[in-house]
Amino acid sequence: MPAGVTTANLTYYPKTEAYQAQLQASDIRLERLQTVKAGNMRVSGGVTLSAKGQGTINSPELTATVRIPQLQVQQQTIKGVLLETTLHNQVATIALNTEVAATYLKAAGTVRTNAPYMADLRVDTGRIAMQPLVALYSPAQAQNINGQTELHVWLRGPLQDKAKLEARLNIPLLEVSYKELQFAASKPILLDYKDGTAVLQPAEIRGTGTELRAQGTMPITTPKAASFLVQGTLDLRVAQLVQPDLQTSGQLQFDINSQRYSSAGSNLDGQIKIVNAAVHTASSPVGLDNANGVINVAGNRLEISQFRADTGGGNITLTGGATYRPDVQFNLALATQNVRMRYPEGLRAIIGSNLTLTGNTQAAVLNGQVRLERVSFTPDFDLSEFITQFSGESAAGPPSSFAQSIRLDVTSTSQMNLASSKVSLQGSANLRLTGTAASPVILGRTNLTGGEMFFAGNRYVIQHGVVDFLNPVRTQPVVNLQVTTLVDQYNISLNFQGPVDHLIATYTSDPALPPVDIINLLAFGKTTEAAAANPSTPGNMGAQTVLAQGLGQVSNRIEKFAGISHLAIDPALGGDNHNQGPRIAIQQRVTSNLLVTFATDVTST
Repeated sequence: MPAGVTTANLTYYPKTEAYQAQLQASDIRLERLQTVKAGNMRVSGGVTLSAKGQGTINSPELTATVRIPQLQVQQQTIKGVLLETTLHNQVATIALNTEVAATYLKAAGTVRTNAPYMADLRVDTGRIAMQPLVALYSPAQAQNINGQTELHVWLRGPLQDKAKLEARLNIPLLEVSYKELQFAASKPILLDYKDGTAVLQPAEIRGTGTELRAQGTMPITTPKAASFLVQGTLDLRVAQLVQPDLQTSGQLQFDINSQRYSSAGSNLDGQIKIVNAAVHTASSPVGLDNANGVINVAGNRLEISQFRADTGGGNITLTGGATYRPDVQFNLALATQNVRMRYPEGLRAIIGSNLTLTGNTQAAVLNGQVRLERVSFTPDFDLSEFITQFSGESAAGPPSSFAQSIRLDVTSTSQMNLASSKVSLQGSANLRLTGTAASPVILGRTNLTGGEMFFAGNRYVIQHGVVDFLNPVRTQPVVNLQVTTLVDQYNISLNFQGPVDHLIATYTSDPALPPVDIINLLAFGKTTEAAAANPSTPGNMGAQTVLAQGLGQVSNRIEKFAGISHLAIDPALGGDNHNQGPRIAIQQRVTSNLLVTFATDVTST
């Protein structure tokens, strides 16, 4: 075979059903097997197999040895795999030795080959270090995690009848540390299985801000008859073990005792308290602070009796509940007041909302209303960067993700009166958020009734405009905007139409000029005729021109840093047009109708 060479000899006697067999395979490459390739199993290694035996079909005899010096399974390397088995008197004896995750794993036992397949098996490991294990799956996180554990498992009884099986999982050691957090089991963790019931013996976890006690029983055939005890406190910073980009603090306090509340006819009752919790992520525009709440646990339902948190300078309240058996179903109501949010990039808003989230993990709906009580530009607002946020395709999340299963139906209305050093806008917006949480889409209309913007050294006054969001697949603003500007005593009107990434512009002027002259006025401050009349720059201006070009490259950054409407190296702005030397000009909008320009000639003191 492409994977290697296998040699086998078999002699069979049909009359007596006796046989003699021998098989030898050396370095069979797993990654070359067709089954492994077709399943994209990401398994590699060389297998050496030796087996021989004799006997009858009803009473087989066999001795076999399997060796794999190094087995690679995805990111896991397993070394020194040695499996030895013998089959005698319908009893298979198994012995496995291997090295994995910088420790050993041993398995041994017997299994009868006839019903009910009586088994006596045991699996043991040495001390398992947490850091090498985490490094296989999250290398960036491994340097922050230390600790060790150890596992011992045994199983006895008929494999054909699970109710008669007996088993035990023993974890004699469990220690985990993450940055400044430390957790450890104060005694061995024991999980027993007997007579069809799994029993967690009393266990206790202690550590940084954490002291948890737990025990429970669960009949496998009747889960509703299970009982649990979970009491104590859990430090919420433990969430960073699962999600490293989370910044969390606070506590969860558990008081769940099935026996105490057994009169209610439920096997899971009690409370979970959220105490002074905080949750922040680098990617989220807002986080939660001072979160406090009480979640009542009753049977198969979690009910939020109260929850309040500070977020973005405002507050958020949450009510409702969720069932988790037989399927997850939730019905939650969320309300916010005076929440400050910087989203999308370049805008900040104070919002209030009333939203509901209903459904399950496969299909959910978030609907309601968001009130934009105040919207303004951030100090570093940049119009071109803001527009580029809407110029690409929306990135959809994986089909199985929870965010992809949440359908959005959220409306928003607001009045706009936005201002920055570069742009001011007045108008109103009536928008609707649709799509999914993984791929949100904005629909609706924004009406612009006034405002102005500074672009390429010119001040443009917005006469009127409409921004429509019509594409149901992705957020795509479609603009119909009319603006005017004054350049060199020419009143110029511009009309922009189309999607923001494919705008079409038309130009008119008073006095009338052809479009090419209007474009030259906007770009260079003079018509083509005026530019032809003075085609060259005096020789002594060469160094000054180079200086002007260099300073012009950083002018946009200075404008953002200083909050200036416009900074330019320009021979005309603020001058009398007689001296063609460069000037530094600073222009600042003081009110909607008042601009102040300061210009100085850099060729003299």
